[in-house]
Amino acid sequence: PAARTSEVVREALRRYQDDVAAEQASIAVIEKVAEAGSAAIERGDFRLVSGADEVRRLVDRLSKPTIPHA
Repeated sequence: PAARTSEVVREALRRYQDDVAAEQASIAVIEKVAEAGSAAIERGDFRLVSGADEVRRLVDRLSKPTIPHA
């Protein structure tokens, strides 16, 4: 029973560590996106949108897959 308990604890710890690593990776991506957005704003490379229709059109445009140029 004690061996089984330690196995369960080790597995729980491993899963917790995996969750923490995944969260840290997500935070790193969010930070990069925020930095890129801030830099774009500083360069004046942005577009103001107002109203639900404009926001919807922008999201639709940004959501479309792009085809890389060969």
